[in-house]
Amino acid sequence: MLPLPDDNTLIRIAGAATFKRGQGYATSGAVEITRETDAVIEATVSGQDDYLVRVSRVEFETKSTCTCPAFNLGALCKHVVATALVARDAPPGKAIAHDGPASEPGDLRQFLAQQPAAQLAAWLGDLADENSAIEKRLRVFMSLQDPAAVRKALGQLLRAPSFLDWRRSRAYARELDSAVETLASVARSNAAEAAELYEYALARLFKIYGRSDDSGGDIGDRLRQVANDYLQLLQSRPPGGAACAKALLKLQKQDDWDMLPVKRAWAVLGDAGRAAYAGAIESEYADLPPPAKGDHWSAHSGTLRRMEELASARGDIGALIKVLARDLSSAYAYTRIVAACADAGRHREAQQWAERGLKAHPDASGMHTLVARQYLHSGLETEAREHFWQAFVLQPTDESWSELRSACGDAWPAFRCHALEHLESLERLTPDGRRDVSARVMMLMHDGDLEAACVLADTHALSPHTLETLALHLATAQPEVASRFLRRVVDFELPRAQASQYKRLARLIAEACRLSPGEQTLHWVRDVRATYRARSKFLGLLDAALS
Repeated sequence: MLPLPDDNTLIRIAGAATFKRGQGYATSGAVEITRETDAVIEATVSGQDDYLVRVSRVEFETKSTCTCPAFNLGALCKHVVATALVARDAPPGKAIAHDGPASEPGDLRQFLAQQPAAQLAAWLGDLADENSAIEKRLRVFMSLQDPAAVRKALGQLLRAPSFLDWRRSRAYARELDSAVETLASVARSNAAEAAELYEYALARLFKIYGRSDDSGGDIGDRLRQVANDYLQLLQSRPPGGAACAKALLKLQKQDDWDMLPVKRAWAVLGDAGRAAYAGAIESEYADLPPPAKGDHWSAHSGTLRRMEELASARGDIGALIKVLARDLSSAYAYTRIVAACADAGRHREAQQWAERGLKAHPDASGMHTLVARQYLHSGLETEAREHFWQAFVLQPTDESWSELRSACGDAWPAFRCHALEHLESLERLTPDGRRDVSARVMMLMHDGDLEAACVLADTHALSPHTLETLALHLATAQPEVASRFLRRVVDFELPRAQASQYKRLARLIAEACRLSPGEQTLHWVRDVRATYRARSKFLGLLDAALS
């Protein structure tokens, strides 16, 4: 089951008021769970409108979406809270109740098993008349008795309007589950027929996916499953020949999302299939017109990607470099070539390509970093340090600061002073005559020098984001200073804040009070209330944050 937060975590994320409203939705039967797996929960929540909620887990991080206006303003809404509560607290094996008490799924199945076939047929016929999705699914079951009819039934399941908006994409995706099951059923009984059906389904789905707003990833999830099932089916059969290679390449030319990667296609082909497959890709590549600037992102990107992947699948690093070097109009092209050489253990060649890239694109900070890393690998530490310095000068970021510090070793204190002086030379004056020291403070925080960062913050100007970040770093060791910095952030942002920013600012005020609950902070809160008494929405959010 998808792990869901406890009540305290939901309150912390959404706020007490939103959590309470979400509880009301959860207990009133307004939540209908429409799909639940180990990775995703989907629901329809009935309020002023029907809102679609999706909670999923991506790379160990739980994410949620909702179609309501509140969520679009950046808030975790009551509908997501309600969905989490219903899905989390539903007893195992129980159906979720809407109009009455929950019942055991087995009770219904037992009841149906006791009914005469004629009665069941009548009920199913009535349901099919009322619901086109049920009708389509029943027709699929019927078609399985006649192989010639399966393709027609599958086509009915895959039918879609010319464009699917976000809401209709979710509904269409749910209907695709029947198509996925149908294909799997045919694969278990007739692999050859199933392969043709998978190819037919994928061709249809690639077209539909290209004209869909699949922001929630619902269609994409099913499409990836169909593509994966197809490749697994091919893997289970004897290695494919020329006909299989032709079918795979035809699908890949429609696949702009790399759901049928060349590496996996290569693995399911035999010698004859690989020869035909490679020959077709190489011929397609040879027919390309001379490269233009940015060719990797042009109409030829699919051909180029397939040729690159073919070279990688074969382990032909020379051919891969040749393809990558076809268009050297961008620094990125050199970066990819250097990475390919380094991955193959060809470090001298990687260094040469990095040097060529720097010569061709001297103003790209990434080229200095690319050369510096290759020099480090070759033991040229002094030369590497100079290029890391040039990269920092061109683009002073946390990453370039860290790489410079790592390369400098014992010489870092002197380079650090030099780097801070360089940042100071770039600082601009604010309207009140102070210097904007945000970049210097960020680097000091990155070094853990909070004392020096505080000195600058007290006497100069900082961006609200930098000041807030500094406050979070100080929250444990210097809570009163952190509270003071948070108050500065609020005082700067609140006068010009939009409604979508109210919730965050209310939380900052609550955090400032928690860090320093003394009279000075309370007096400041009273002043904020008085100054913004006309902003009732903000004051409501502030009350909820402080409760």
